[in-house]
Amino acid sequence: KEIEAIVELGVEVRYNTRLGQDVTLDELRDRHDALFLAIGASLGRGLDLEGGENDGVLKAIEFLINMNRGFATDVGERVIVIGGGDVAMDAARTALRADVYAETATPPPAPDDHNREGAAALALESARLATRSGARNVTVISLEDDDEMPASQIEIEAAHEEGIRFVPRRGPSRVIGENGRVVGLETIGVTSVFDDEGRFAPEFDPEDRQTFEADTIIL
Repeated sequence: KEIEAIVELGVEVRYNTRLGQDVTLDELRDRHDALFLAIGASLGRGLDLEGGENDGVLKAIEFLINMNRGFATDVGERVIVIGGGDVAMDAARTALRADVYAETATPPPAPDDHNREGAAALALESARLATRSGARNVTVISLEDDDEMPASQIEIEAAHEEGIRFVPRRGPSRVIGENGRVVGLETIGVTSVFDDEGRFAPEFDPEDRQTFEADTIIL
């Protein structure tokens, strides 16, 4: 629907066109007044957290790409997803049915390196076809409250309907590990997310700490 809405504005789309092969960057510069490259996120963004090197700490983009390509990912019984955007919702809903998806779903064709951003959406769409395993406890921990999260409302509502737990206004403090493996996440309370001018500038309460058990933490 988002793509259709953009195209309906009058955008011309050139399909099956590879930058550097079918057209060069110089040709595009000569042909247009402005040029914007939107090639997607090919690598996940990590967090500089104490204990982040433990096994079981995953980046959402890599997790979704692996699921999309049919690689089994053992996330255990308790999964924590850190974030409040659409990718976080995709990761949470995919983790909810990871076992069944890995065992029964037929993976769609693997996206190439130029279309990794689309892999996340494709993984979610494929995961919807699998039956929910029912054994997983998936928790989304976000700095923002429900009405502040940047994720699409339809994604948030779908996650709630599927039984995913939301813990708002908390931020990650450190990953707790035992013998090199994740066992939990310590969080810190968030007193505010935006400043008086509406800019993203979270502030925390160092005395407000809460720990959550986890087998996997998805950033």
